[in-house]
Amino acid sequence: MGGIFQVSAFVAISYLTGTYPAQSLWLVPPASHPIHNVLSNLITTQIPSVPGVTPLPPNFPPHITLTTGIPQNLANPQRWLDNIDLGNATQIKVRLLQLETEDRYFKKVTLRVETAGVQDLASRLRTVKNHLLGKSTKDADEEAKTYSPHLSLMYSDQQVSEDLRQKMEREVEAAGISLSDKLPDRGYDGWTGGSIQVVPTYKNLADWKPIAERSL
Repeated sequence: MGGIFQVSAFVAISYLTGTYPAQSLWLVPPASHPIHNVLSNLITTQIPSVPGVTPLPPNFPPHITLTTGIPQNLANPQRWLDNIDLGNATQIKVRLLQLETEDRYFKKVTLRVETAGVQDLASRLRTVKNHLLGKSTKDADEEAKTYSPHLSLMYSDQQVSEDLRQKMEREVEAAGISLSDKLPDRGYDGWTGGSIQVVPTYKNLADWKPIAERSL
């Protein structure tokens, strides 16, 4: 079978219980773009140094999760990723909107991302994943309804007060990130392109290292 579903020929998956260790597909900013270092420094140094942040949060690379649930035992992750037919979904324009906080550990402090700039790519990859898993179009539609692209700045169990959130927002702005709802046309408000990474997020966080990467 050709086209978008051709990639399924390059995987070897075992389903015995219906559950399996899963991986994620990340969109990461180009290493050559200044925003990559700005975001990395915010995650590893500046946000953790904001007074009131405790305990010290873990480090991780800047990324936007496109989809999760990719089976662990892909026969050849790089070949699988390279052979996905992305069509016109490679025209990526990431736009950062505003700083938000949630109760969830992995979304404790995030920068909301404009959906329109990444939705075609995320949708394409969900279609590939769901075909791989034998899921229906309805499953993809349900996932699309709840997809909320974001770039995490801090993983934590800490409760973030409004005062602490405002301190973090000022730190983000001082680092040179232009939040479109507050500082239009000042600093970096996003990027174009980047790369897709396959990341084994079923492992311990310290072992979240890409096992395949494809530039856009």
